[in-house]
Amino acid sequence: MRIIFTTNNPKSPSFIFYSKSFKGLSDVDNSISIDIIESINDVDFTKYDVLFLMGGNPEISEIKKTNPSIYCILIEPRAKQYNEIEKFDCIISN
Repeated sequence: MRIIFTTNNPKSPSFIFYSKSFKGLSDVDNSISIDIIESINDVDFTKYDVLFLMGGNPEISEIKKTNPSIYCILIEPRAKQYNEIEKFDCIISN
């Protein structure tokens, strides 16, 4: 399984926390690979099965057009930031 974790705010304490947590996934299961990318603009979504996203207001519709099978997970959303929140497959909030 190929996973991408990305944001438009890499200095966010939450992004730093989750990055450290996600880095250990490959140790748990070697069939999992995870890329942590600090800018959503640098991502080729066709290479991934799962997208974990923090911050910003990406066009999830466009991402899903590029890769219709990608599973999109939004982490710690802020309602005012997302016009397409209903298009995410899952939301993680604390």
